[in-house]
Amino acid sequence: MKLVKTSHIFSDIQDRDAILINNVLHLTKRNELLFKGTVYTNLIKKNEVGTITPFELCFKNIQMFDCVNIEISNLDAKMSSNFMLLEDSNYILENKLHGFSHYIFSTYTYVYQIIAQSYSSSL
Repeated sequence: MKLVKTSHIFSDIQDRDAILINNVLHLTKRNELLFKGTVYTNLIKKNEVGTITPFELCFKNIQMFDCVNIEISNLDAKMSSNFMLLEDSNYILENKLHGFSHYIFSTYTYVYQIIAQSYSSSL
């Protein structure tokens, strides 16, 4: 297993104070996990004037997700950004989930693990 940055803009954030979650919705009929919150843009681009920008991050066709308080998570210390991909995930390999990815999303209070086929976002 290896943590790697994604191409998502949240991969440029290395500060847990940057992302605040207002809502996490498990949309069971669509099999999606939707995060709604705000991000401090000056923590993404260091020279930018600080603004608070709303965002949505939606994981599609989810197979598993969990949420752990950041204070007891063993993943947060290993992360070099707030949004990463876990390559060669044991969960994916053991369950033979071809076409799925294992994402790790760290926020101010929680670390989320999500196994899904894809994600989309707006910022």
